[in-house]
Amino acid sequence: MASEGFGRLFRRSRSEAETRAAPLSADLAADVDARREWVWASVSADTPLDRSDDRTALSVISALLADVRPDETWKLQSLGIVFGDVLARVTRAEWVQVDDERGTDAALRFGGPDDLAFPLTMISRRVEAGEEVDVLELFRAVATTIAQKQAR
Repeated sequence: MASEGFGRLFRRSRSEAETRAAPLSADLAADVDARREWVWASVSADTPLDRSDDRTALSVISALLADVRPDETWKLQSLGIVFGDVLARVTRAEWVQVDDERGTDAALRFGGPDDLAFPLTMISRRVEAGEEVDVLELFRAVATTIAQKQAR
């Protein structure tokens, strides 16, 4: 089920020394933008799509996901960026850069300084593990989990 295994998608650091979240660096922001642009450029539509419409974005992710192979990590993670854009709009989270023992990643900060979600890999990890991904179900589950954490 899509809602299982959220522990690997949300993490809270044990100390500030272990995890630093800051605004996206210029390089990471450029990478995020390139991934976002790939997603939207990959959709053929007769009329321009409203990138700020959450239902449109989730539909685009679902449509493209059907054509992406499990070994196409960059594309899967690009879908995760647009997924994260929807989560950010709905939960009022912000994109940040996280530097920790695992490296540097784009993440969503949705509460305190250490309340982080990693949408970049929310889709890719599931697909690479052979799971079927229902994008809408995953979105609902993650958004609900974030809302519950924000309410604490």
